Amino acid sequence: MNFPVILHILQVERQTLIKQLAVAARRIRHFRYIVKQAFFCIICMGIVTIIVIGDFFISGLSRRTITFYAEENREPLIEERFISWKWNEEKDIHAFVEEILLGPEYPDTAALLDRGTRLETFFYRDGRAVIGLSEEAAIPIGPLYMPRADIQESLRSISRDLRRNFLSVHEIYFFIAGREVKIEP
Repeated sequence: MNFPVILHILQVERQTLIKQLAVAARRIRHFRYIVKQAFFCIICMGIVTIIVIGDFFISGLSRRTITFYAEENREPLIEERFISWKWNEEKDIHAFVEEILLGPEYPDTAALLDRGTRLETFFYRDGRAVIGLSEEAAIPIGPLYMPRADIQESLRSISRDLRRNFLSVHEIYFFIAGREVKIEP
């Protein structure tokens, strides 16, 4: 073989190698750029997560849902309420029941019980809630007579809301004016 031919082959190989190294360097720079961008996104998401969690604990509010019914067609309407978080499950459930008794926020929505109904007694232990309501809970709502079935449906709705918002509640006992009310399925 001829020396100039070998030298030419080596120069071509050298140029090819330099081009490949340049391409690899560009890829490495691009990869570093992507890693920096991903790292920046992860840091931003972490900061946002810390802010959201901090706001949750600082604000002291928890989101709860209550089911009320439309006055005209009895369609269920879900209302969201932000209730002060008490760090004690019994106090949280008590505040939630009080919120239900306040009634709906919207005028075309029917209250579950008479607006004069008060929470006379409340007790919660080991998954059992005892709710004692005033005698106004048994009084007919509005100008029309409220049949007993509607009172049962109202108590069933309160029971469903309690179980949906507080997973630890397993049994609920209702009392109206000191007498136990059995909820029929």
